[in-house]
Amino acid sequence: MEEDNRFSKRLKISNEYIRGLVEGEGCFTFCSNGDGRKVPTFCIAMHIRDSELIYAICNRLRLPNKIYIIGPYRKDGINRGQCSRLMVREYSSLKDIIVPFFYNKLHGHKGRQFNIWLEKIGADSSVSPKFREIYNLYKAGYYDNFPGSKFWEERDSNNHII
Repeated sequence: MEEDNRFSKRLKISNEYIRGLVEGEGCFTFCSNGDGRKVPTFCIAMHIRDSELIYAICNRLRLPNKIYIIGPYRKDGINRGQCSRLMVREYSSLKDIIVPFFYNKLHGHKGRQFNIWLEKIGADSSVSPKFREIYNLYKAGYYDNFPGSKFWEERDSNNHII
């Protein structure tokens, strides 16, 4: 799978393409960390044939996360293939990359899911207090004018914002 990672470093995908993939295949959810606390999690998974897209997302957003190759689930008798999965659970990646990248930029169900997820980060007492800081920043308007937003601006060859 290392070839996919090398290929994806050359694969140029736009911010809107990433957001479109996430609207169709992504999820904003919670996982448990073993001590009963919930951890906010961003996840996107696709069939292994599309691994290069998962690697391209990871590279484009400069996420330090590993891409997991998951074996097919077959207990229900349906023959599925392997999938590639990116899961982001680290506080700094969620706070500085995931939330500002998707904040007010998703539409339809996924936009609603994202907003509900942000609200649950602040409202659910089983979420680690460290992660509740993301909610506090969101409520304070920090992501409305996020200082790192220029990081994701797409520019043409003359360095003009597209």
